[in-house]
Amino acid sequence: SGFALRSISAYRDSQIQYINDTDYAPIDLIVIDYQDEYTQLSQEFQIISPDEGALKYVAGLYLYQQESDSVRVVNSSGSADALFKTDSSNPTTTDGTVDTDSVAVFLNGSYQINDNWKLGLGFRWSEETKEVDWMLNGLGSGVFFIDTGHVQDERTDSHFSPTINLNYAFGEDMNTYIKYSSGYKSGGFNLDYVNAGALAAGIRFDKETVESYEIGFKGRALDDRLSFSLAAFSADYEDYQVNQFVDLGGGRTSITIRNAAEVETQGVEFEFTLLLSDKFKLMGSAGILDAEFASYPGGAAAGADATGNSLPYVAEFSGALGAQYFHPLPEWGAELMVRLDYTYSDDFYTDANNSREYDLIKSGTTVQYGWVDARDLIHARIALQGEAGDWAVSLWGRNLADEEYLTDTGRDFFGTLRHFSGTPRTYGMEVEYNF
Repeated sequence: SGFALRSISAYRDSQIQYINDTDYAPIDLIVIDYQDEYTQLSQEFQIISPDEGALKYVAGLYLYQQESDSVRVVNSSGSADALFKTDSSNPTTTDGTVDTDSVAVFLNGSYQINDNWKLGLGFRWSEETKEVDWMLNGLGSGVFFIDTGHVQDERTDSHFSPTINLNYAFGEDMNTYIKYSSGYKSGGFNLDYVNAGALAAGIRFDKETVESYEIGFKGRALDDRLSFSLAAFSADYEDYQVNQFVDLGGGRTSITIRNAAEVETQGVEFEFTLLLSDKFKLMGSAGILDAEFASYPGGAAAGADATGNSLPYVAEFSGALGAQYFHPLPEWGAELMVRLDYTYSDDFYTDANNSREYDLIKSGTTVQYGWVDARDLIHARIALQGEAGDWAVSLWGRNLADEEYLTDTGRDFFGTLRHFSGTPRTYGMEVEYNF
């Protein structure tokens, strides 16, 4: 007795269409129409042990099914036909379906050894099968030399992921822990425009695996007015999946997922919350992260060795500081909440090449490419909310200093360099009611 059974069912149907003027030129040359549709169904069953005794656990079965349809149509104009020898009456297309079936068995539990020591154990065994049926028509691609072919393939990945952790409590307010865990990300297929050599080499990429280690300390102090956590961690990845540009020649590129042989990361994270009074509190966090390709031969531009390069989109330092104040309004049965937040992120690279500039016109003029600068952002919110939390009216602002910053840089099919700007100063209002 005391056991509980739980069933979680989910269904999602998503449709996406994106039209891109790929040449970015005043003359209408080539436009690519992207159309994707995803249908997902998942079912999870759990058995939960009684909440008494030294041993507690959750065991379960997870089932997942997805059907994804992808269509790409390259529409060329008469000008493009004359310039690139394309055939606008025979658009270059990709059309494919990937069906995914996944099953997993899992167990997560803990055993209270005594008042101070607690052992945690768990595992997840997964098996995932993907079937692809994909066609590529490049007969009208002209000088771009896109291949024509039909791929029917199937791949299955399975993985056993154990986890173990040991916790020691110094008392009711302090504890430390050490943890080992592992995981994986399944492989798949690159469904993009490719030339004959890339298609003949195969469009598969392999699964990615990771083993991670963590040691940490958590606690409360100052009569529970201060709570904090400090953790140091490292992770080793094998066959790390990374988006990379493939040079198709003539400055043209294709995006593909490739496996870097090894990636190593390590870092430290710190978080705290301090109650200065019943009405006023401070929150903060900071993180230092070192992440690099421990082995990635042929991963950078022109097949150069990317071993030792930093991982894309990884800032070495990031931090946040926030303050929140509550003022009771008993005559209204409400309270006023004011919050101010500051966030900071170091600069980071946006591709495995770790480039910091790109010679645009071969005459010394450069445009920023391959990295984004560090940024500081300030956000604020003021809200009037019910004492019981059943309603709230809020005014908020993000990026109050209106800082201009980039979130990404990229290179498109023709080699066009692109900048993706962050959201400028933005204001809004929210009304919330819970019933």
